[in-house]
Amino acid sequence: PPQQFLQLVHHAIARDSQTRAIANQAACDAVLHDHAVAPRRLGDETLAEQIRAWRSERFFAATLGSDLANMVFAPAGTRVLALSPDWFGDEFFYNLAIAKAIQWNELRCGTLGVPHPTARHRSSFMVDPELLDVMLSTLAPGSARRPSTASQATT
Repeated sequence: PPQQFLQLVHHAIARDSQTRAIANQAACDAVLHDHAVAPRRLGDETLAEQIRAWRSERFFAATLGSDLANMVFAPAGTRVLALSPDWFGDEFFYNLAIAKAIQWNELRCGTLGVPHPTARHRSSFMVDPELLDVMLSTLAPGSARRPSTASQATT
């Protein structure tokens, strides 16, 4: 499971499920950490805690799907970055975001990870860490990028 950081300004919703898992999660976690975006396992929290998180935070990144269901509790102006394989389309959460005046953004990822044996839309996928870095620089307000551990080791 992803490491839990204590920073509570912006969140990436971590998941246990292997359905549409991010195959290069460790590389993505490093980018999230560099932007002070904390993995948070909302699925392990009570409904009241999940609602409180969606009402109080202003930026979430999550794999497209049920992880975003409680977006209905987010205030207008919340920014969402949905990570999705390019073969998995979905208009439901986009329409929900528009109806709630939430800023919807998607990072479509085209590299297949581990294919699901019966349903391609459940296959894992790879997220481009450099593109994730650019998206977070743009979308996560106030998340001053911290020097990565890798760059600190080389200087």
